[in-house]
Amino acid sequence: MLENFFREYAAAAGAPDVPQFEVMKRLLEQQTNQAEAWEVQTTFAGTRENPDETGMIEGIFHPASIIRDVLNGMAQEFYDLYTAIQNGTGVSKSRLIASGNGVRRNTALQNILQDRFGMPLKVEQNEEEAAFGAAVSGLIAAGAYSLEQRLSM
Repeated sequence: MLENFFREYAAAAGAPDVPQFEVMKRLLEQQTNQAEAWEVQTTFAGTRENPDETGMIEGIFHPASIIRDVLNGMAQEFYDLYTAIQNGTGVSKSRLIASGNGVRRNTALQNILQDRFGMPLKVEQNEEEAAFGAAVSGLIAAGAYSLEQRLSM
C-alpha cells in the first residue's frame, strides 16, 4: 500500500512508473534520526474485532519517517495479535519466526520486529511458504513424512 503511494506520486511527478521499494530502502538507510517517529496505525482495512476501525497517520513527517512508522505499525499489529493469542491461551512466546517476502527482503522490518518482540528473529529459509507448507502437509498425509521430522528441520 505504501509502495503504491510512492509509485503513484513518482509517476505523477514525471518519473517512470516502476517499483519504489529500493528507493524506500535507501530513504530508510539515509534517515539520520531514526527516533523521529510519528504515530501510524496500520489498520487501514479494519481489524477482525472491529472491521470499521480505520488506520491513521498523525503528525508531520518525512518520507523515511512514514516508511519506518508504517513498519512500526505493522510490527505493533503483529504484537497485538500475539498478545491476544497469549491472553486467550496462556501460551507465551519462546521464539520469533517469520515468513514471506515482506519480511525476508526488508531488514528494517526484521529489526523492528526483533525490537518489538524483544527476541531474535528467524526468517523461514524456504520461499513460497504456502506451496512448501502444502507439499509438507501432503507428505505427512501420505505417511511419507512426519510432523516430528518437519519440526526438527
